[in-house]
Amino acid sequence: MDCVLPPTSVDLVPLYERYPTFLLRGVDNPPRTRCERIGLHRLLREVNTLPPFLRNLIEGDVYLARVTRIEPIEYHGHVYDLEVVPHHTLVTGSGLVTHNCSFNCLFCQNWHFRQMRPEGPGMSAQELADKADRRTFCICYFGGDPTPQMSHALATSRILAKRGVKICFESNGSMHPKLLDQAVRLSLETGGCIKFDLKAHDESLHLALTGVSNKRTLENFARAASHIPERPEPPLVVASTLLVPGYVDVKEVSKIASFIASFDPTIPYALLGFHPHFYMPDLPRTSVRHADEAEAAAHAAGLTNVRIGNRHLLSRAY
Repeated sequence: MDCVLPPTSVDLVPLYERYPTFLLRGVDNPPRTRCERIGLHRLLREVNTLPPFLRNLIEGDVYLARVTRIEPIEYHGHVYDLEVVPHHTLVTGSGLVTHNCSFNCLFCQNWHFRQMRPEGPGMSAQELADKADRRTFCICYFGGDPTPQMSHALATSRILAKRGVKICFESNGSMHPKLLDQAVRLSLETGGCIKFDLKAHDESLHLALTGVSNKRTLENFARAASHIPERPEPPLVVASTLLVPGYVDVKEVSKIASFIASFDPTIPYALLGFHPHFYMPDLPRTSVRHADEAEAAAHAAGLTNVRIGNRHLLSRAY
């Protein structure tokens, strides 16, 4: 069986001895590997009885990793996308969820934070940075959105960057340009990335969906993209768009993709399936046809690195 990592002298052991048994529940004759990590697409070649939720991850470049600790959290809802580029792994990555946002998207999947109230005295940048341990490889801020607490995120990131941690941001891109410049510099120097969630290209549509203009988002995207030549690999700037039925159609995706391609056609672009949420519970899930046509439109607009991020959410509704 092929391995993601180079061959080592480690003895072959069953996967179930390396990973939690719930990951391989119902799997007959688990494959054996001499690697700490193993590509899911390669695992599928060996095992035809993967649990459904693992099959759902096959489309992405996601790797299983040894789990040393599992901490339950109270969370209700759906996570739309799990993206792990080849330069990051699940084994040492940490996500910092910010419970606030500068947009009010009608389709928000993490709207529950709006019902939360601050508790306790808060946490300083140093205290937050100290939550990372020696195995922490990268940190990604998302939410909500890190924009309302950008100063705090940057202060924390500076501490972590000195420890060699890669810094990533996933944002709607509406922060002040000077704060964006600092975030770009941190990601650029540490090997991280900045992911822009581009909701729409048309300003009127963006206002209707989020309550906010997208002028600063588009300006900030251009601002961040101007730094791509400084470090072509791994990608500094990536983008995604949620395919909201009836709103973000193929024409809208084409406009967004053309905008992205005007800076660099190799910028990674993920198209995400919509799931009914928040103020849009009566809409259907994104259809397979919608997603496939949007992907084709993005390619036609000039982008070379386009993918559908979560095919398992797609439907046959329209």
